[in-house]
Order: sequence, then structure tokens, then C-alpha cells
Amino acid sequence: MRAARADLVGIVRWWEQRRSLTFAPDLLSEADILAWMQARQDAGAANTTINRALVSLAAFCSWCVATDQIVRSPVARIAMLPTIEQAPRGLPSEGLRWLLVAVDAQEDDRQRLRDRALITLLADCGLRSAEAAAAELRDLDLR
Repeated sequence: MRAARADLVGIVRWWEQRRSLTFAPDLLSEADILAWMQARQDAGAANTTINRALVSLAAFCSWCVATDQIVRSPVARIAMLPTIEQAPRGLPSEGLRWLLVAVDAQEDDRQRLRDRALITLLADCGLRSAEAAAAELRDLDLR
């Protein structure tokens, strides 16, 4: 929510400086949005950052349409900028070793075994944290 608000504040400030007017949703045009996107790219903003702000602006414009403040969203025909899909980074091997040392130092046998199993699911089996948290004993194939 904070990011969306910050995105919208940034767009409104840029628009007001560019136009020397007080922002009004019905004055925002598709050309304005494309110019804002170009300005953000020229300033070195990542495409993912610009796309996030564009999503925030699209949500705001949809609300404006729903509340009859504008007839059509100026964001509707604007495409997201291309981004490079990156695989999530794993924990470095030194960090994993440190984590296992900390787990093995636990006095409670049940906690130690539970935590070691959880780390194994995350590190060795490649489960995401949500998948590991949702795992249940019935999911285990003991054969």
C-alpha cells in the first residue's frame, strides 16, 4: 500500500511540474504516461520499478472510471516494459553451513530435528518457504 501511494505521489508530482497545473485525473493522458515512463527510464529507474508504478496508476485510474471521475483509463492501452525474469537467489554455502551449525547447537532434540528437516526442504529439495511451511507429515513418502 505504501509503495502504491509513493508511486502515485511521484507520478502526480512529475505531472504537475511538467504541466504547471494542479493534477486532475481527467487531464491525465496516455501521452503523459508514456512521457513519464520515458523520463523514469532516462533517470535510470528499472523497468520493474516503472511497471510497479504503472500498475498502481492503472488501479487508481480504474477507481476513477468506477467513480465516474474519468470516462476511460489512459493506462488501458499502455504495455508494461519488458523485464528479465530472474530465478530467486539461494543462500550462499557459507550461510547454509552457519545455519546448520546454529540448528545443531539447539538443546531440544525435537526442535533440532524439525529445523534440520526444514532447512533440508528449503536448501536441498528447493522448496520455497511457503511450500515448506505448508508441508505436512502426510506429504512425506516414507518408502
